[in-house]
Amino acid sequence: MLETLEIVISALGSAFFVVAVKEYIVVVSAVIFNTEKKILIAKRSEDEDVLPGYFGIPGGKVEEDSNTSDVLIHAVKREIMEEVGIEVEVLSLLNSHIGKDEKKLFVFFLCEHLSGEPQALEDTDSVHWMGLEEIEKLEKQTPFLSQVCAKACQKIRE
Repeated sequence: MLETLEIVISALGSAFFVVAVKEYIVVVSAVIFNTEKKILIAKRSEDEDVLPGYFGIPGGKVEEDSNTSDVLIHAVKREIMEEVGIEVEVLSLLNSHIGKDEKKLFVFFLCEHLSGEPQALEDTDSVHWMGLEEIEKLEKQTPFLSQVCAKACQKIRE
């Protein structure tokens, strides 16, 4: 693993931030909206090592073998296709943070559903289109799910 990794997120032609990170795993996730402004939520597989059975948004680790210029955009699109089988357009960066107890950099994107019918595929037991109120009531939800979805809802209203 690299000792120091400098990341520049240049989604949609605009540089959002630059951060120096030491030995962090980069995890990308997406808040995906459909035409009814519902958000795609996936229930994680009960066989998962981390947060089994929890509700969250599609995403996963950036793979080291990615050799594309927009590695984060490529990674989030790949993860969405692997987990729920749909194509999306990445609209903007939503949020990012470094995990407190873990050596992970989390990057959240706002996406629009383009094509395909969502399915429970890799690491996923079920998929659901939900409104923000439904998401906020989920008992078993991944960290930051409600906060990131609320920020996404605010952003699409702008």
